[in-house]
Amino acid sequence: MSDYLINNDTKEELIDFFKNTDDFLIIDGGAGSGKTSAIAWALNYCDQNNLTTNAVSYTGKASSILRDKTKGRYGQTIHLFLYQYDYDIDEEEIEPGKPERIRRLNTQPVDVLFVDEASMLSKNVKGFQVGEDVRDTYLLDELIFLQCKSNSKKIVFVGDHRQLDPVEKEDHHDSEEKSNNRFGDESQEFVSQSKLFSDALNENVLNENYGLRGSSFYCTENYRNKGDSNVFSIFGDLAAEITGHENIEYSPADWIKEKYPKFILSSEEEAFNWLKEKRDTVGWAETRVVTGFNSSVDEMNAKIRLNLENLTGEVGEYQFDSTHPLMNLRNRHFIEIYNGDTFFINEVLEEDYKKTNEDNDELESFKISRIDLQLKRKLGSSQRVLMMNELINLEQARRDIDDRYNLNFWHDFVSRHPEIEDKKDSNWYQLLREDEIMNTLLVVHAFASTVHKAQGDEFEYVLVDLDNEQFSLKWLYTAVTRAKSEVRFLISS
Repeated sequence: MSDYLINNDTKEELIDFFKNTDDFLIIDGGAGSGKTSAIAWALNYCDQNNLTTNAVSYTGKASSILRDKTKGRYGQTIHLFLYQYDYDIDEEEIEPGKPERIRRLNTQPVDVLFVDEASMLSKNVKGFQVGEDVRDTYLLDELIFLQCKSNSKKIVFVGDHRQLDPVEKEDHHDSEEKSNNRFGDESQEFVSQSKLFSDALNENVLNENYGLRGSSFYCTENYRNKGDSNVFSIFGDLAAEITGHENIEYSPADWIKEKYPKFILSSEEEAFNWLKEKRDTVGWAETRVVTGFNSSVDEMNAKIRLNLENLTGEVGEYQFDSTHPLMNLRNRHFIEIYNGDTFFINEVLEEDYKKTNEDNDELESFKISRIDLQLKRKLGSSQRVLMMNELINLEQARRDIDDRYNLNFWHDFVSRHPEIEDKKDSNWYQLLREDEIMNTLLVVHAFASTVHKAQGDEFEYVLVDLDNEQFSLKWLYTAVTRAKSEVRFLISS
């Protein structure tokens, strides 16, 4: 177990928790402090001591990192852990207007459940609707109800309280209009007690609002950054600003101008020259631009294509090569490639492998290629998958991907399997899940990405686009801590 990046203090805290009567343990720590390694060590320890376990995360990308750390044994999304379809219902019993497939909640807890990236989990983040009455559910509520309230099991929340809050719009469900929440006084709206800590990392919320017993532990190590790097200095000052002064709602650009003006690049020309130098040194696998919005991501990718990669950006252009980072935009659970995963093409095996809905004149036909790729998180690996030949179109149509592309895949699937379209049973769902075309990757270039999409990643060199900032020092902290060696800031406005 010496291969894990975990110190003795963290081991002792975990072992004590496994043996005591507490319901929860919070493991908080900065980026690169070995939190995910601590989960991997703890899972191994539990296995050796006959404790049943699972490890889940809010995003598919984070859960895939868990699987990498645990050699494929653990790691799934919270949604996959909590919800499953009920295929045993007689279709004649389903009322008109109700969903054809009904979700049920998991009723099988484990002795210890580990929840990674818990900074993205609050009491007001919704899950799926369940049951015949289509009841609303909330992820934190259901995790705690399953593990602690119904079954007296344990839960470990792991995260960095300084990182970004949940992306999803929060829905305050403790109001008089709702009558189905599991916890709290329904006549009062729940308001998070702290802007600093998400509810899952807030010991007071877990104690007072959920009635749980437990404690918090902070990991102090920094395994990611060298002490002489500018990232290390900025990381320390931002951590003190956020935690020490609770100064969160502040302009990142103004903060950098005040604290670290020497690391500012004041024009796009300067920024592109810096990027070119780093790309030529370590490649795009270790160089990334992070920015605030999908629109600024698309704009930055287009500028890098033109200025650094000599691509015109014309619709239908298919000139990216093995040095170009590409990002998948939708979870593909069966092939274990997730929303936000970056990859590189090893080889294009068949450029025009298939066209979707080729025999249906009423629908668009999209070209699909078969490629061999390596994921950034598994450099040197090889995996054969399908990829949409619509890179520039996808960038321009990012907002209607679900309607335009996934619906197109669905019609193609139905045309190939007309005999099972109306069955909607477990065999149907399994076939749909494993279908090669349904697992086609939808991709854009990943020279740049949002900070949210980069969460969980790390790069040697990062350029933070503060011309398109989000007004939060947590956003800046998350952006800066993606870098291992050096960070620069674009402020040209």
